[in-house]
Amino acid sequence: MEKFLDDIKFLLKQSGKFKFHADGPKDKRGTEYSNRECMIELEFDKNDIKENIISLTIENYVETKTYTPEQICYVFCKEIKRNQVYIKLFIKSNKNGKNVVCVSFHFVEHSIMNFPYAKKN
Repeated sequence: MEKFLDDIKFLLKQSGKFKFHADGPKDKRGTEYSNRECMIELEFDKNDIKENIISLTIENYVETKTYTPEQICYVFCKEIKRNQVYIKLFIKSNKNGKNVVCVSFHFVEHSIMNFPYAKKN
């Protein structure tokens, strides 16, 4: 997990290779859980999202989702302006190198309470 965070921070800071799916995947939850609606509500642009990704720590980690052996997504949750925001990322390799891909950056549907690496009080 820490290697993944180091890799995305390096890629975003050094190469700036970043792809954000503003429209996100289509689902039945409604627009309040869309990436675009979250951007509007938070008054964020793509650079704000990138900066929030760079600031992620291992304590923000929630889970790993494996869709195919080539596509493993890491899920994080971060409080932004008093809202929990669900962030799902992966690194995509292609002939031009590697890119950070953010497929989800939206308000959570249900409060997230389980953070495996969070410090215990």
